[in-house]
Amino acid sequence: MFPDICPIHEVFHLDVTFFCTRPRTTKKDAPRGDIDNYLKTLDVFNNILWKDDDLIRSVTARKEFSDEPRIELELKHGELRTT
Repeated sequence: MFPDICPIHEVFHLDVTFFCTRPRTTKKDAPRGDIDNYLKTLDVFNNILWKDDDLIRSVTARKEFSDEPRIELELKHGELRTT
């Protein structure tokens, strides 16, 4: 789409937190839904933040309740350890 303006073209680690509105009544301490389905929403950032999501070498993901629904991303790049 716009490959020359994507800021990230190298592998990176992603820390992501999904903040969801708390239902009026719940006994759960985390939002409903599978975390892997939440992660699929990150495809929208292809060709915007990163060239392609195949550049994500590792990911740490959480889902939390909040009065302000949002997604927070922290990208770490440079020398990444592999196992």
